[in-house]
Amino acid sequence: MLIVHEGSVRKYLETSLRIADEYNVRHYTKQRLELLELEMSSLFESDKVKQKGLADFM
Repeated sequence: MLIVHEGSVRKYLETSLRIADEYNVRHYTKQRLELLELEMSSLFESDKVKQKGLADFM
């Protein structure tokens, strides 16, 4: 169970990515932000549970 809401985390990531582009930060830093974005997508998408019916198992 996640205690942090996705929106409250994503807004800072989007801001960080925009600032990284505007101020030409090091390539390493941009890569870390992109990896963080992928990790967050994985984390929040796996939290969404899809309910299955009995017919799905037959």
